[in-house]
Order: sequence, then C-alpha cells, then structure tokens
Amino acid sequence: MDRVNRETIGGLSIIVRYILTVNEYITVEDMRKSLKKYFPILEDKIMTPAARELMEAGIEQGVEQGIEKGSRMEAEKLVLKVLQKKFGTLSENSQTAIKELSTEKLEILFLDALDFSEQKDLEKWLREKAA
Repeated sequence: MDRVNRETIGGLSIIVRYILTVNEYITVEDMRKSLKKYFPILEDKIMTPAARELMEAGIEQGVEQGIEKGSRMEAEKLVLKVLQKKFGTLSENSQTAIKELSTEKLEILFLDALDFSEQKDLEKWLREKAA
C-alpha cells in the first residue's frame, strides 16, 4: 500500500463512482470483479467508499420516492372516500380517471369536490381538468 498514495485512490474512487452512476449496465459487483482482476491491491480501498456512497444515494432516493408515492396514494384514497360518501358508488370510468391523476390534481379535485352537487359535476371536472 505504501506504493499507492491516497490521491491515486481518491481519483480512482471518483472514476468508479462516475462509471457506476452514468452507466446503468455496470453493477457494483461487475466493477468490484474488474478492480479485483486489474487492481487487486486497491479493490477494497476503492470499492468500499464508492459502493457505500452509491448505496446511501440509492437509499435516499428510494425514501423520497416512497414518501411521494405514499402521499399520492393517501390523496387518492381520501378523494375516493369523499366522493363515494357524497355520491355513492362511482362509475368505473370516474374511478379509473381519478386513479390516474397526479397528487397535485388530486388535491385540486378534493377541494373542487366540495362544490359538486351531483356525480355529473365530477364527470365534467374529470373531462375538463384531468387531462
């Protein structure tokens, strides 16, 4: 290890992180095998920090996506409950259209639904504003 300085390891770590980030076909395991073959002395010193950083970034991104998906699902569930309470059973077309709405549109629909007097108002809203 004395032959290889920290700057070299740092530079190679950056290159490995870059390759793993921009190339969807190369996995961490593929990179580990290549480094083990061509740079056996450096493999652990390069891959451990690179893999850790990528794993942390992936976990963070997964958490954000999970929160976003959970918020959308809760908004959809709430809108459907309110509309079903107000109008009874909703048509399949209305339910399908509501399930395809973004979180933002679900929030708007929730507020607008307070002014609906019949299911036709909902259907009109979905035709005009869901697109």
